[in-house]
Amino acid sequence: MKIQYPKIIGIIPSSIPYTNKYRIHGQTDISGNPIRDFGQFSKEHTDSFEFKFIEPEDLKTNEKIFDRTEDILRLVGGKPKVIKEIKVSETMRKQAFEHAFFRYTCLQ
Repeated sequence: MKIQYPKIIGIIPSSIPYTNKYRIHGQTDISGNPIRDFGQFSKEHTDSFEFKFIEPEDLKTNEKIFDRTEDILRLVGGKPKVIKEIKVSETMRKQAFEHAFFRYTCLQ
């Protein structure tokens, strides 16, 4: 994850000396929001993903791009060997996590 992502969702990263890292653990900023280090932010971001997979035949007509998967993969040289399968997910993020950041994105 790049450091730009927190900025996009309205979080302002600050650089502090490593020696102060443990002093601020569990503290809040002047707005009352928890101060998180990048490791904690990254964990929260990763934990925010929740997938609800759907079958290709359940896609609506305007979503049938999935039928073109093989054609699309050929355009980029084929399916990479590390990709075991391609699925469609109806959801990607847990709602509660999205709402936690909604106030930040509205303020921009």
